[in-house]
Amino acid sequence: MSEISVIIPVYNSEKYLKKCLDSLLNQTFKNFEIICVNDGSVDNSLKILEEYKLKDNRIVLINSKNEGPGSARNKALDVAKGRYIIFVDSDDWVDEKCLEIFYTNANITNADITECQLCTFFEDTSVYKYKDELRKLKKIIKHKNLYKISKDNMRPALFNCGFRVVWKKMYKRELFDGLRFKNYLFAEDSLVSLEACFKSKIFSFIPDHLYYYRLRQGSVSHDVSDTSMQIFSVYDDTVKILNKYSVYNLYFEQLQKMFLTLFSETYSRVPDSLKDEYKNKVSAIFTNKYYKKFSDHITGKKDIRQNFLRCIFSVTNVCSDDGSKFRKRIVILGRQFIL
Repeated sequence: MSEISVIIPVYNSEKYLKKCLDSLLNQTFKNFEIICVNDGSVDNSLKILEEYKLKDNRIVLINSKNEGPGSARNKALDVAKGRYIIFVDSDDWVDEKCLEIFYTNANITNADITECQLCTFFEDTSVYKYKDELRKLKKIIKHKNLYKISKDNMRPALFNCGFRVVWKKMYKRELFDGLRFKNYLFAEDSLVSLEACFKSKIFSFIPDHLYYYRLRQGSVSHDVSDTSMQIFSVYDDTVKILNKYSVYNLYFEQLQKMFLTLFSETYSRVPDSLKDEYKNKVSAIFTNKYYKKFSDHITGKKDIRQNFLRCIFSVTNVCSDDGSKFRKRIVILGRQFIL
């Protein structure tokens, strides 16, 4: 039996799919299966999957009509045999030691959820950005060692850590007993990630950047104009999860902050005919303080203030084209310095 089940929903990924599959088949850890669900692709994705399946019997192929990534992941979960579950998107890839590090770490710590850091690859500029998310987490939970964290110690950051993506994590399989993805095209994985966190007792965070996330135009997560109103269903389901675990009051402020960002980012994709309805729905959800911030976001007032401040002083990390080196870019009164 496979120790790890890697689940990949695939939809029109012919340009990136081979890189994704090669990064998994070349792992130093060998005892795993790859469950690929072709979600009604109309390009050559299915052909590529069939070719790879012939090369390696660790690949399990499910061919399905197009129902969205949530449904595709559910189909894979139904047949997964591994003790652990890892989700990878078909346009992303992983470090060759990813599974080995995950598996070794989880067996030592007995963590329900093991999470690594990610590197974002900006396709339009071919720039790699390595972000240190653990630094902020250490400050929130006031715990220097993130190798093995109990649920009680994670409590201050549980909502923010939970309401994220399902990739770059490894889950114990039993977390998905009675837990499946909603068939949304917007933030469908955040709901599963959140509930899995509340079901978990031990967390472990790996400092290595083992997951490479490709940021590109045209991916499902960046093409949601037709489904932008689904965000209110995501909000309602989030509230249901918090109530289910009796923590709504505890995380109310974090809930408002999180959806301030999501509602603001989604507004630009809302069709003009629905913008008034959208704002009315947001108004009914937010306190006055957060609706004022939402209004500042969508009218551009916040952007104007931020851009002005950035011109005065800002510090950002920049990487070389291959992502191998970091340098600091400092802007002071409009002048740029690279250190």
